[in-house]
Amino acid sequence: MHYSFISLCLSSIILLLCFVSQGFGQISFNSGFERYERTHFHPTLWRVEGPSDIRVDTVIAHSGKASLKISTVRSDKDSAKGYRGGTVSTNAIPMTLLWNKRCRISGFVKVQDVLPEGTHNVGFIVSMQDTRGRSCLHRLTDSSIFRGTRDWTLHTTEFFVPDSAATLSWGPSFTGNGTVWYDDMQIEIDGKELKDPELEAPTKAQITWLQKNVIALNDGNATNRNANLAAFKKEIGTAKIIALGEATHGTSEIFSMKHRLLEYLANETNVGVFAMEAYMPEAYKVNDYILHGKGTPEDCVYGMKFWTWRNEEVVNLIKWMKTYNETHTKKIRFEGFDMQSSTQALENIRAFVLLQSDSALKSECATLNKSVEVVEAATQQGTITAPLVAAAIRNAQTFYNHLSLKVSANNSSLEKERILQDCRIVLQAMTIISLYVAQQPDAVTSLYRDSCMAENIRWIASQTNPEERIVVWAHNGHVIKNPNPGAGLQMGGFLTRSFGKNYYALGFSCGSGSYTAYNFDSNKVVRSNTLIEPYTGTVEEYFRAARVSSGILFTKRITRQSPLAQWLTTPFEMRSVGSVAGNQQFFTCLLPESYDALLYIDSTTSSKLLPSKPKK
Repeated sequence: MHYSFISLCLSSIILLLCFVSQGFGQISFNSGFERYERTHFHPTLWRVEGPSDIRVDTVIAHSGKASLKISTVRSDKDSAKGYRGGTVSTNAIPMTLLWNKRCRISGFVKVQDVLPEGTHNVGFIVSMQDTRGRSCLHRLTDSSIFRGTRDWTLHTTEFFVPDSAATLSWGPSFTGNGTVWYDDMQIEIDGKELKDPELEAPTKAQITWLQKNVIALNDGNATNRNANLAAFKKEIGTAKIIALGEATHGTSEIFSMKHRLLEYLANETNVGVFAMEAYMPEAYKVNDYILHGKGTPEDCVYGMKFWTWRNEEVVNLIKWMKTYNETHTKKIRFEGFDMQSSTQALENIRAFVLLQSDSALKSECATLNKSVEVVEAATQQGTITAPLVAAAIRNAQTFYNHLSLKVSANNSSLEKERILQDCRIVLQAMTIISLYVAQQPDAVTSLYRDSCMAENIRWIASQTNPEERIVVWAHNGHVIKNPNPGAGLQMGGFLTRSFGKNYYALGFSCGSGSYTAYNFDSNKVVRSNTLIEPYTGTVEEYFRAARVSSGILFTKRITRQSPLAQWLTTPFEMRSVGSVAGNQQFFTCLLPESYDALLYIDSTTSSKLLPSKPKK
């Protein structure tokens, strides 16, 4: 069957971006900046951008106890490129509330010693993009009254949100020299104010309910194999895909707990594949060790090229998989499903074609190889252009079409199907480069990546027996079933569309401790990053108030069956840290719609990172 793989993926993105999430309760966006993390004083639920000094001010406020303060000072090194500035934006409001509505944003502004000359704006930023990442609106408001020093003054802007808009970000913005405060932000939708609810600390009744319904799991040590996990086995039922998330890419106890869950599921159910958020062709080589004993577990983690998996916890997991396969007739296969590198995929394609007698196929492979090499070299040199990437995509599509015909004509096999999949990986990798070259927003490139990872997991599932399970390891932000307010669909959302109840998502969170991540201040991956303590309005605060050390809550089933759990159906903030350390660690989450269950570990430590290069 002929089809354009790229067209299929892109059309899926456009359709699925229009997915409508129902059931959102009150939407909190921290309108008065009263909630903030205590390390850098950044407001929660707002994204901080820019080199300025941006923080919550607990001394000056229009109302309440806090306001947002943006302070900039021009230096000599700034003079050539203008004034410094900063923005603080939010996208916490679901687009379903905004489509085809007229919106009015307002807030109180106070300025001190703001210089009138040069590049300058004091006001709001409003940015909208459609499903293709094209700008629907990009506005920086300004008012001449905000010069020099002026006390609190109301500032407003209005705009229309078309149903073609996929994202809306808005918030305070300041470019210039001086100090500006913002407070009491409001948004009105068709003349009706969207209320920002007051968040309260957990009640005694809520704490008691959690204590009764959270299943204790002791600790995250993988040697505690079967303790209290029978309920988890019953809960997942006959799900084909069990996805295990993670709140950070560098938490030791979460990694060890996922190891423990894989052991339990392998021993108690029919697990045939363990799939990790790693480059697909590179990860498949782990099977050389766990199935055939070639190489070392350290070779495996270095070969996957992700520092996130280059740690003792994943090494121990891979060692266990080898031991399991040595002692069981039914083996577990290792897979990856990420697609941001074409290197190993192209190497596999070249080796396959070398053994073929089809001269046209060999010629097309050589053309593809050359065009991808040109793209990779230009990317490293910073000279990449859209025509170069487009040529590589065309050549990959031509080769894929020819190869798929050859495979169909000569009967399919797993080896040939995997070469076809390698070709898809090349197509995916080149396409995501094209999105970067086109300067598409992060939301579009992330959406494309998640759609591809879901496509790759669907392919893995197609290569397994119907009764075999697949255990997936990825970040919470990928395994999540429904999008967060204001965000597009993630991998788990695509998989939910494909597998329905046969996709089960287990989210993870943690209370306090350290984690491994790339740190911009250190300019390297370090283990000394600190988790921000949970605060009022976070999921983690409830678990901590209930004194949960380590436990699992079956969110979807319990919230549907118990009237006492209805408080869990409103939006909360939940921890989410990627591969880069940051001060914004909590994001809005509708828990029962996002995960089938949540596993919480209160006290955690950093993953045990291996050296950056293997020892000789």
